[in-house]
Amino acid sequence: MKLQSRKTHTKNRIILGCLVLVLLVGFMGFSYAKKTWPVNLWTSTPTSDSSSIKTKEMNDQQSVDDKASIEDRSPDVDVSQTTNNVPVSPTTTIEVSDLSQSNGAINYTAKISGASTGGTCNANFSNDIARPVSRTTSASNGACGPVSIPETEFSTIGQWKLTLRYYTNDTQAVITKDIEVK
Repeated sequence: MKLQSRKTHTKNRIILGCLVLVLLVGFMGFSYAKKTWPVNLWTSTPTSDSSSIKTKEMNDQQSVDDKASIEDRSPDVDVSQTTNNVPVSPTTTIEVSDLSQSNGAINYTAKISGASTGGTCNANFSNDIARPVSRTTSASNGACGPVSIPETEFSTIGQWKLTLRYYTNDTQAVITKDIEVK
């Protein structure tokens, strides 16, 4: 009788060991999926819109569409150049005249001085741990904006850096400002 008891005891240990191994592999798989999932459910705002997850091809097409729309709005801007290659205008300046957070949105307006009419404004909000938020608009009446960006596009609260650029006649004016998204 004691011999059967030992066999049963050993069999129970093997079953328990296999169960622990299965749980460990499952936990590791869950951790990997959590780390590589396209939307981090623990830090971002969940959305029911499945179109918010884009493929690389969709992002590339959007980039081409954005360039085309910039060309349509401002023929003076050479979209083939990067911001590092566009010279800063010695006569044009840009100043953030309004920057606020209200009614579920980040709102900004900027004044442009020393420029002819037209041009393109690009606002880029960046953060060390989050994806950037950008807006490109046409300048009119010596101003960029007013522009409102929904808070939900900012995947984290805290410190962000706003880099606002105004492009015209293949030159740019740039200003940066630190902001806090609450």
